[in-house]
Amino acid sequence: MRNQNEQVYKLPVTIMRGGTSKGIYILQSDLPENREEWDAILLRLMGSPDSKQIDGLGGSQSVTSKVAIVGKSQRVDADVDYTFAQVSVDKPIVSYKGNCGNISSGVGPFALEKGLVTPNENETTVRIYNTNTGKIIAADVKTSGNHVNYTGYFQIAGVPGTASPIRLKFLNPAGTLGKGLLPTGNAVDVLMVPDFGEVKVSIVDAANPLVFVNAKDLGLTGKENPNGLNADAAKLELLETVRGLAAVKLGLIDDYKKSAWETPGIPKMTFVAEPDAYETADGTTIRKEEIDLLSRMMSMQKSHPSYAMTGAMCTAAAAVVPGSVVAQVLNPDTDTKFIRIGHPGGVLECGVDYRPEKKEPVMTQQQMRYFIAVAQNLSFSKAAQQHYVSQTAVSQQIKLLEEELETELFQRTRHSVALTSAGQVFYEYAVRITDLAEDAARRTRAAAAECSTPLEIGMMSGMENLPILEKLLLFKEQHPAIPLHFHLGDFPTLKKRLQQKKLDFALQLELVPLEDAPSLLRAQVGQLRQYVVLNRQSHLSSYASLHRSQLASEQYYVPAMDRELWNQFAQVLTRHGSDPQNIKFAYSMEELMLQLAFYGGYTILAEPVLAQLPANKNLTFIPLENDTVPAWAVWNRENISPALRLLLRELDIDP
Repeated sequence: MRNQNEQVYKLPVTIMRGGTSKGIYILQSDLPENREEWDAILLRLMGSPDSKQIDGLGGSQSVTSKVAIVGKSQRVDADVDYTFAQVSVDKPIVSYKGNCGNISSGVGPFALEKGLVTPNENETTVRIYNTNTGKIIAADVKTSGNHVNYTGYFQIAGVPGTASPIRLKFLNPAGTLGKGLLPTGNAVDVLMVPDFGEVKVSIVDAANPLVFVNAKDLGLTGKENPNGLNADAAKLELLETVRGLAAVKLGLIDDYKKSAWETPGIPKMTFVAEPDAYETADGTTIRKEEIDLLSRMMSMQKSHPSYAMTGAMCTAAAAVVPGSVVAQVLNPDTDTKFIRIGHPGGVLECGVDYRPEKKEPVMTQQQMRYFIAVAQNLSFSKAAQQHYVSQTAVSQQIKLLEEELETELFQRTRHSVALTSAGQVFYEYAVRITDLAEDAARRTRAAAAECSTPLEIGMMSGMENLPILEKLLLFKEQHPAIPLHFHLGDFPTLKKRLQQKKLDFALQLELVPLEDAPSLLRAQVGQLRQYVVLNRQSHLSSYASLHRSQLASEQYYVPAMDRELWNQFAQVLTRHGSDPQNIKFAYSMEELMLQLAFYGGYTILAEPVLAQLPANKNLTFIPLENDTVPAWAVWNRENISPALRLLLRELDIDP
């Protein structure tokens, strides 16, 4: 790219999709120290202002015109600092107000790729300090072999394909403007809109500040699709006016007419409606029963094509505020820890762990756990890392505990932490109380479980060598009063029996899509290597490992399967770049092995299945490169008995 003086300015960047957004990720060290120079660089980088952003990396929409600037953090409670920049598409504006949750999800992988954080095996937690909001975000990133694991089966409505999930935890998200969850102090405010009249809104600040309005109060339905809304200039102007008046009420600007220029990113305009059937932007029908409310977000004065992650956080927070606009339209039977938002791209699930403001009970278990962690580590930061919370959260709970006890438990200096004599006494009791409470809970669950019926466990053939089977055997030894009955079957059959409540629990090597089975929950319990099985005379037999791309033109043999299973299997093949038509069936595993031995071609089998195959000197097994098959535990949320709850907990699965 070139700067204002038309001199070449080389800037290393990474393009990455985060959630339903796509952005440019830049190391802060690669940008000028003078931040006043950033705007011109980012505008030039994106190709703005230009509605098509032809001469830049932007994608002509607000969701594809975003930048993340990342650097090593000097904070004790964070690994990296992250600044979010929203680059306007058609205006020469760069906004640093607010944050984007979708772009936040890419910060962890980017930090790992750039060596700002050292990866762990299986999963790495990256602590992110967002400079825009002053908040800490913990990103759990799947890692393997000291690298980010991008492959997986997690799907997002409105985004094609699947990928590895990234779990974001927004720590203490309320009050990014420094004015609390309700920055005006009211659950509902009344705005006087010129040439329109009074409009009731809820202004809520969690992860990002949003202004909510009932769709019908603006002559809308909540079912609008982006293209149609963006073509309605009058409605866009009305929505921006309401947003501008909310910005004035927040003290961000003094004239609502300046909102698009002076504070284009916050607050986010959002209109909601009661749940109802609607069509997504791609024509998919969403049933009324699948959602808890309808919602549409605006982004940079245009309709958001899906739904912002920070917007989902704020919507969930607004849902638990009594009397708020969101609470008024929410399905009254909604569990606020599991809210389903119907948006233009599909359904987004989110939730909030909410407790009404009241005096904390004396010495909560959480306080004692934090206290024990600090006492054992003699470090507030290590205790926070151990519990995946911010250092501030630990310090606040310890302070509350000391206030309740009316004594200091720790001697704190700039470089050290030590127990006081009173703290030492309390530590001995805290350990005993915590151990006793955990033992009581464990014994209570076990007693309840052992009074229940046997556990019916489904399993695919080939799962017998998974490590989880050892845990099942241990469970059987520890709880002999709970019989375990095992049933073999393919994964469509297991899914059907789980839905019918004929099985309590199932172990599968591949996952049947669960979109049509909202009652089924899953957790990954293992990951198995896959092998290509082929004739020793094949031109591929000399390779130490193979990639799926090398197999695209080869004949693929699979056991015969019914139409439902085949359709699901074909989807998996297509995602991996294979041609489902280049396939032949064998009616048994024995026939399949004979086909390979005499006629060539290949099949792909997971490691446990290989161990069951009869010896055949004509065949060879070659590892499939960077390709594993996940092992899943699946159960029905509507069929959780005390025995199953106990089993899930002892398998380290959150029921």
